[in-house]
Amino acid sequence: MDDYSGYGYEDNTYPDTVCINDVLCYVEKADEGLYISICSDADCNSVTEMYINAWTRVIPKAAYDHCNDILILEMGSNGGWENDYDELIKQYQNIIDNSYYADYIIVGDTDNPGESADIYQDIYDNNGNYAGLHATLWEQALYDAFGEHFLNTRLYLMENALSDCGLTPTENDIIDIQTGNLPEQLRADFTHFNSYGYYSKAKAIYLKGIELGYWN
Repeated sequence: MDDYSGYGYEDNTYPDTVCINDVLCYVEKADEGLYISICSDADCNSVTEMYINAWTRVIPKAAYDHCNDILILEMGSNGGWENDYDELIKQYQNIIDNSYYADYIIVGDTDNPGESADIYQDIYDNNGNYAGLHATLWEQALYDAFGEHFLNTRLYLMENALSDCGLTPTENDIIDIQTGNLPEQLRADFTHFNSYGYYSKAKAIYLKGIELGYWN
């Protein structure tokens, strides 16, 4: 990781910082491991040496700062769960359990079923029919685990995105929807959206938040 605070590319005044027992600490990488020090002032211009016990809970600053926010979580097929839905659900649950807050939305993946990196996603279902407007195994597993908190983004976009964006379905769009793929007018490639796709996805999350009572 380039920044232990967890902020990544987001603007961050305090890089390489974590919280331990509500105390802001600085992390410095060394060849033999990590040095963790207490920040002695608000700007982390000076630090104080410290010792911590093994298995002490260390929280990235980004997670600490956003602990009371509504969680909007999406793990794609390259998320490190290796095609194991139980492992994926466990990873989601660990984030939720350690967030201090119960409000969350699980955002479903939007890869075309026949092109997903998840080996269980096929353009056909178990009966040899196109995936179409039916939940895939991946989507069903997340719905079974998280119920109303799960947003089936792929199905929402197939049913609503073109009208959300004022687009007229093309012949290829209609074929895509019938086979379970998102309309090509929403796509930059098989997995990434263009501006139309991202707009409709944002609207889907907004409507799910209204449904769950998170905002008006």
